[in-house]
Amino acid sequence: MPLTGSCQRTKVVIEDLEDVDTLNFGPPKCLLGWHEKPVKDNVIDDASDSSDASDYTYTYEAEKEAEEVEVDMRDFHNYVDKGEEFVGGNDIVEVQDESGIVTDSDDEYVSDGSIQSLTDESSDDFETRRKKGLRMHRKKMKKQLAENDKSGIGFHVGQTFGDPADLKELIKRHAVETKRDLYFLKNDRERVKVICNGGDQFVEATGSSKTECGPGQTVSGSGQSVSGQKSVGDGDHSGTKKKKYFKKEHTSTCPWLLYASKGDEGTWMIKTYKPTHTCTKTRTPKACIAGYMAKEKWVLSQVECNPNLSIKSIQEHLQTNLGVAVSRQKAFRTKQQAIEQVRGDYKDQYRSLRDYFLEVRKGNPGSTLLIQVEAEGNPESSTRVFKRVYVCLKAMKDGFKACQRELLGLDGAFMKGPYPGQLLTAVGVDPNNCIYPLAYAIVEAENKDSWIWFLQCIQHDLELPSNCNFTFISDRQKGIIPALSHVFPAAEHRFCLRHIHQNMKATWGGKLFKDKLFNCATATTVMKFQHYMEDLKKFNEECYKWLVAIPPQHWARSHFTGRAKNDMLLNNLCEVFNAKLVEGRDKPIISALEYIREYLMRRVAKNILMIEKSHGLLTPTATKMFNQIKKEAQDYTVEWNGDLYEVTGPYQNKRVVNARDKTSSCIKWELTGMPCKHAVAVIWNMKQFRLTSTTPENWVDPCYHLETWKNVYSFKVGALNGKDLWPQDETPTMLNPPIYHIPIGRPKKKRRKSALEVDEEMEKGGKLSKRLKTVKCGKCHKLGHNQRSCKGQVDVGSGGNKVVQVRKKAVGVGKKAVKSKVKNTTT
Repeated sequence: MPLTGSCQRTKVVIEDLEDVDTLNFGPPKCLLGWHEKPVKDNVIDDASDSSDASDYTYTYEAEKEAEEVEVDMRDFHNYVDKGEEFVGGNDIVEVQDESGIVTDSDDEYVSDGSIQSLTDESSDDFETRRKKGLRMHRKKMKKQLAENDKSGIGFHVGQTFGDPADLKELIKRHAVETKRDLYFLKNDRERVKVICNGGDQFVEATGSSKTECGPGQTVSGSGQSVSGQKSVGDGDHSGTKKKKYFKKEHTSTCPWLLYASKGDEGTWMIKTYKPTHTCTKTRTPKACIAGYMAKEKWVLSQVECNPNLSIKSIQEHLQTNLGVAVSRQKAFRTKQQAIEQVRGDYKDQYRSLRDYFLEVRKGNPGSTLLIQVEAEGNPESSTRVFKRVYVCLKAMKDGFKACQRELLGLDGAFMKGPYPGQLLTAVGVDPNNCIYPLAYAIVEAENKDSWIWFLQCIQHDLELPSNCNFTFISDRQKGIIPALSHVFPAAEHRFCLRHIHQNMKATWGGKLFKDKLFNCATATTVMKFQHYMEDLKKFNEECYKWLVAIPPQHWARSHFTGRAKNDMLLNNLCEVFNAKLVEGRDKPIISALEYIREYLMRRVAKNILMIEKSHGLLTPTATKMFNQIKKEAQDYTVEWNGDLYEVTGPYQNKRVVNARDKTSSCIKWELTGMPCKHAVAVIWNMKQFRLTSTTPENWVDPCYHLETWKNVYSFKVGALNGKDLWPQDETPTMLNPPIYHIPIGRPKKKRRKSALEVDEEMEKGGKLSKRLKTVKCGKCHKLGHNQRSCKGQVDVGSGGNKVVQVRKKAVGVGKKAVKSKVKNTTT
């Protein structure tokens, strides 16, 4: 029978006189004054057992007390089950009102909910002591709550949440930070009940199992089978033997508990919370999944700054800071999900592409932004499939027109995401002889149709007629040659000499062939070009015939026009630009376009800072180039006939210069727009005889001037807002990603290296590698393998007999092997 008593020392109520000795209140003399008959006044009946209590209940009257006994009920509570309810105890009892909300009460309750007075005293002194005791108890409970809840989340009864997902996220965070396995006992649309499942174990069962969730609580199991075994129902009369199955029983002795439910207004409230954990911690909490760790602040920041962050670094950070053990596979999934959060989803970004273009046009008025979709058979369809996109910012368009150079390099680079395509770029040259990107596009493939569409967009932006004499340089891609002939039939099309050499190297390799090719390409006069071609013909006629088949106006300086004011032979413009975009080519569509836009914005700002530090008439690069020309001009002498100048240099090297027309017989002045060494010598001579008062720098074309450089970068790329501030497009159709079939095999993220690059890598550590070198077998005399790797290749003999080499596997003990036998067979 439970004992009831008061923590106040004015009265003590004792049930069952036989149990007096077990209370240890003191010597027997403290029990003086007991009545033989029960006194009905001041008796508290037990509602659950009132009949027995009336026969054995006695009251000890304070006025007959011989000696007052002090009783410390705190020691009493330490040896009694905390689940019992005591009359007048200091424990705060949770009471549920009519609305179902659990509240804390300052009143004293018995088990049936009725309020009882524990004393007849009504003085203010007693009430003050009672409230003080309650305050001290609350303070003690809060301190204990703070000690038990080490996660810092701070759940408390009455805490509200607008969205249950926020509550569940905090529960997962608590599980990871406290390193406990929390189990959602109830998880539906109306309630959430979570227990600490610190003692999971599997028990054998034949029917529905019960799961313990704390002292005296059970819940039905989930019926989960083990080792892939399925349970056989009672209705199965196929004659097969029933299989044993196991159900997971959640046995937990940890008192931690959290219960929350949904109110009338949709607000979720925590109504029960027991913060104490008595179970041991685990280094592998079940809530520590990749989705949770990918949202960790350190992981997101590191992945955003360094997408190539190693998996080992993520494992070490999670183990050091969170104290959890993470496998390599889980760390890899964490990195992948973090990258998706930083970059965005590939599919969703296609749907937001129109909103992004509205924001770009808002920050960069006058920019050209085009989206082309696939042809739709049903015009009433609510979706469209993405095909191509073209971007030409207003600042880059105006800056290119101010460069005063009609030259564009064209090239394509592959995208590396799940929706691969080709990135087409058009890059010019600025006054400082650096790259100046004009436009870029993402298309489905690098073919004739996509190049025609890209060139037509450039033609519209630059306002070029079809019969213009613009200059383009490319790598002879099979789709770009017919596209240029279609859009710009009168344009000058240069071929990259490096790609020509790569094609030639497949048949005629070696440095000697390379030197003869570059001698022909760098010759500035037709006569000198023909001389080097004849030299190549004498050396190797086959190579000469192959090179003659390529028209010289595409690759030789002697046949270039001077409209572009540039004599470059290599398409390094696009190569440099594509190298800057490597990290952006594996991002989603909007992230890739934004990566390019941010690079252009930074590049313009960087050039503005360089311009402010520059002085003089020419740009820094042009000044360095022209200083070298003036140094070479010191060895030349000038003779004037009254109209033209005859310039003589070392080894009787003579050239004729026309200062009035700004031409030279070496053609370099016309090609580059910068006076050659012969022209510089003439300008010095003219200044010596006071025929001109200007310096040689004043004769340089304005496209190299510092003022032109300032004008080019006076147009700035506009800044953009975040996605939450983008305007919403009102187009009724939704844009879907392009249709793509995943190819067989592991996707390649690195491009194929050319033969020239392979040769450059063959020399490592001061020793030449034997990679790609052809060897000859000493047995079968075939190329491509040696005697060790010979597998019996066939070789035809002189007498029509075929010699077949048969190699047998080694058979025997130890390292002994059966030698190969040669069988002669007649064909």
